[in-house]
Amino acid sequence: MSDITLYVYKGEWGLASIDLECLQTMTLLRFLDVPVNINTGGNTFFSPSGCLPYITDGKNKVEGYKKISKYIQEKGFDLNGRHKDEDKALTSAYVHHAKSKLHSYLVYTLWGTTESAEATRFLYAKRSPFPLSFFKPGQYLKQAERYLEVQCGISTKSLPEEHITRQLLLDAKKFINEISAQLGDREWFFGGSPSEFDGIMYSYLALLLHYPQNFNPLAGHIRECRNLVDFVSRITKKFFN
Repeated sequence: MSDITLYVYKGEWGLASIDLECLQTMTLLRFLDVPVNINTGGNTFFSPSGCLPYITDGKNKVEGYKKISKYIQEKGFDLNGRHKDEDKALTSAYVHHAKSKLHSYLVYTLWGTTESAEATRFLYAKRSPFPLSFFKPGQYLKQAERYLEVQCGISTKSLPEEHITRQLLLDAKKFINEISAQLGDREWFFGGSPSEFDGIMYSYLALLLHYPQNFNPLAGHIRECRNLVDFVSRITKKFFN
């Protein structure tokens, strides 16, 4: 394999990246011990999709977590290949469950109100080179607005008190309780080594634990699940410090 370079947004709050897909991709590559150079310049200009993350491997360019994961797997780096068939099936089911229960909550937390959107835009703007810093965060905001309207029936044009977000929070809390019980006192969710689900959950939990709590009531609930807090701390120290 040629020298791989991964292009991501720089981190904050002691995390490797502020961006969910960037953090998921970095975690996957660290779990697999793939030799990779990290570029945190925030330049999306040369990305095939115009977004981060993306990798270059020789003349190849691959963008987005799913495509990068598949590309790396085809090169012989398969995180779930280390696990029993039963654990692979559980991993796949839990990955889908995490996206259905946590993703909408996270998108709303980052972009759902004027105040949170302004804070998130600033995080991306200060990590993007000129002139991308002027318009790229606005593109992400529009994508989030479309997602919230289609997936959640929430219009960010309306007042926050009109947003029906109670179910988003209830679903997220219920899922947090489920995965806390699933993890128990083990190091990893399935088996004796990290799975794809561990990397995905680390990324969601790390961002939700650190994003400002005035926009993010789930953070307090996660902190009550000490095993999940310890899970995030262990991975941060072992793979990113």
